[in-house]
Amino acid sequence: MRRFIMSIPRATELVLRATKEAQGGEIFIFKMPVMRIKDLAEVMIEEFAPKYGYKPEDIKTKIIGIRPGEKISEELMTKEECKIIDETDDMFKVHSLVNLFGTSSEKIITNCNKKLKYDLENERLLDKPEIKRILTESKIFK
Repeated sequence: MRRFIMSIPRATELVLRATKEAQGGEIFIFKMPVMRIKDLAEVMIEEFAPKYGYKPEDIKTKIIGIRPGEKISEELMTKEECKIIDETDDMFKVHSLVNLFGTSSEKIITNCNKKLKYDLENERLLDKPEIKRILTESKIFK
């Protein structure tokens, strides 16, 4: 399984920016890194096993499959929503159809041609050193 990830400070930043920029009904989506759950588990085992007196290779994992309601991949913005977005370097803003008046339709059509949807399949996966760096920067690893 693959997942987008966001730190708590980054989530807080998203809430504050959305509060500042919202005109009503928009959806704000930060561009986020993507990782495989398996890679995250392996990085955490490598980091925490020695701290608890275990060798990482002694920790066994079991793939249990998909539970009801889970997805292998997530989609944060659909092909249909791309028709009503603005894109910045770090974020997508999906406009509310109710409040679309005043937004340049030419800009919206241009954005739609750039990106058909925002999902895990189209994003680069983090490697294990990058995952470890993010966890370290987030103070999960000390």
